[in-house]
Amino acid sequence: MKILLIDPSYVLDGRQLGLGILTIAAVAKDAGWDVDICDYVESSSLEEKCGFICDAINNSNVDVVGITTRCDIYPFALMIAKRIKERFGETQVVLGGPQATHTDLDTLKLCSFVDVIIRGEGEISTLNLLKALESRKPLSSVLGITYRANGEIIQNQQQPLIENVPYKLAWDILPKRQERALQAEKRYGIESGRGCPYSCSFCCTNKMWNQHYRIRSAYSLFEEMKYLNSRFGVEFFQLEHDSLMAGRHFKSFLSEFTQLNLPSFKWSCSARIDNFDTSLLKDLEAAGCERLFFGIESGSTKMQKIYNKHLDIGKSVEKLKTILEQSNIKVILSFVCGHPLETIDDVLQTLEITVQLIQYRNCINIQLHKLAPLNGSQLYQEYKDQLEFKGYVSDQAHCDQIEDFFREDIKKYPELFASFFDFQKMSMSSERVYDICYRIQPLCKAFARTITAIRILTGISLREIISILSTYDEFEDVLRVIEREYMHSAFPQIIYNICEFELALSRVRTVLLIDDFSEETRICDMVNPTLQYMEITFDPDERISANMLSKAAEQHTKYKVMLWAGKQTANYKTASKIDEIVLASPVPYSQMSINRFVGEYVCEMVKNSLIKCKVKKD
Repeated sequence: MKILLIDPSYVLDGRQLGLGILTIAAVAKDAGWDVDICDYVESSSLEEKCGFICDAINNSNVDVVGITTRCDIYPFALMIAKRIKERFGETQVVLGGPQATHTDLDTLKLCSFVDVIIRGEGEISTLNLLKALESRKPLSSVLGITYRANGEIIQNQQQPLIENVPYKLAWDILPKRQERALQAEKRYGIESGRGCPYSCSFCCTNKMWNQHYRIRSAYSLFEEMKYLNSRFGVEFFQLEHDSLMAGRHFKSFLSEFTQLNLPSFKWSCSARIDNFDTSLLKDLEAAGCERLFFGIESGSTKMQKIYNKHLDIGKSVEKLKTILEQSNIKVILSFVCGHPLETIDDVLQTLEITVQLIQYRNCINIQLHKLAPLNGSQLYQEYKDQLEFKGYVSDQAHCDQIEDFFREDIKKYPELFASFFDFQKMSMSSERVYDICYRIQPLCKAFARTITAIRILTGISLREIISILSTYDEFEDVLRVIEREYMHSAFPQIIYNICEFELALSRVRTVLLIDDFSEETRICDMVNPTLQYMEITFDPDERISANMLSKAAEQHTKYKVMLWAGKQTANYKTASKIDEIVLASPVPYSQMSINRFVGEYVCEMVKNSLIKCKVKKD
């Protein structure tokens, strides 16, 4: 029996092949069946991609097609299934993965071209299903599947979870394009465990794994790392597990892995901040951990309860600061925004945390996602009758090509594509949520220190700052520039486009750090030479003396100078000509950019008016 396995996300754009596909391929191969994985299709047309898959099936006489599913690519997955069934009616079309698991009954009811759905953990169910199909036996004895028989949809009992997961993957049939990508990027995700013991209301992982938590042995994990390193040159590993550190045995796991990982493979993982042990920071670094991902979700205590997350926000922020201050581990934080009961105040509490934490150099990213009503989640069950398609899809379910191509089907079937939908009843408009998620938050990220300085100088709240900023016509254009350029470190262009906007803000005092002088002429052109007030945006090195700063001010006596020096503020206030001290700068910035501003550079920049100038608020 010939089997073809398809990962629609890989076929769509060549992203990393799903580990589930490689796991199922290993199960089928070990049982003696002929297995192949559909390679990445270099085509812009979805129809052409489907045609390529059908040609592969025709040329290889495929008997069973297995398609893995997630919410973001489910429309394309169903399109593939439909095209295969239309052309090869006898070929068995089998779906697996989280999205098919959570929509099994609705999918079979609405999609006659799908024959079987494997629910949840798929190794044993797949093996038994293939045996039954090959011997043409009834499927009634196969646990963990939903299927169609005699015009009826039948949902068999669930297959018990595997206690000792083998974690075996079919690396020998890895598609050539994926192999070349591995060799070029030298990084890959590997499965380090399964399940999550928690029950967040917006998440469907707990239903997928029935809250059963399992962690892979350190030895097994390290052996796979060694194999991927020797075969493909992989040096960095993303350990795929929702809560790797949740179990009681993580400390012993870490100790064992540290001893094994002496060749110093580097890795990242996810964790909950409330069960993260900061005393293990040095052990984590010694074991090769370079990056940690924390799902915080909201800065609001009210929303923590609604999400069933129950983090203590104050303790969580302090623990995050400890990680950022006492280690070199890079941190990524994730939040969600847009629950029907969420208010502007709740969102602003989240942004407050963003402003606090993004100022740390090793806090490399703070994500703010638009909340998605994922099929299988408690959130979906509560609001499934109150969904509508407004076009503001969550980034968890967003693919432009899919959204445009399947727009009508998506709108028609919210029971299949809930993650593309929005909530009808909200305490604030979805458009406002969208603004906050995708526009205001990047501003907070890019100019965290500026916003902090405004608050110190004026005493006004983050809510008031955002209200002020949003009243200016230039705000829309500025945000678009930040969204487009910020992650690419194109600060000169941002500064050039934002100068007029900054000068217009007469109600607040805000400044920018010039991180690169490639656009210095254009920046100079934006500076009004008649201004009577100047803010020097400069992050001073500890070696900078008050005398040097005083000298810098004297060379440009026309302006009063303000400079924020953190804890050293009092010392700098003693310098002549420096009446007030404030620093406001975008982050992240490199050590190189800090050092640029030391010594004689300060004098030269002030002298030439390369620093952003601004009218003093009277």
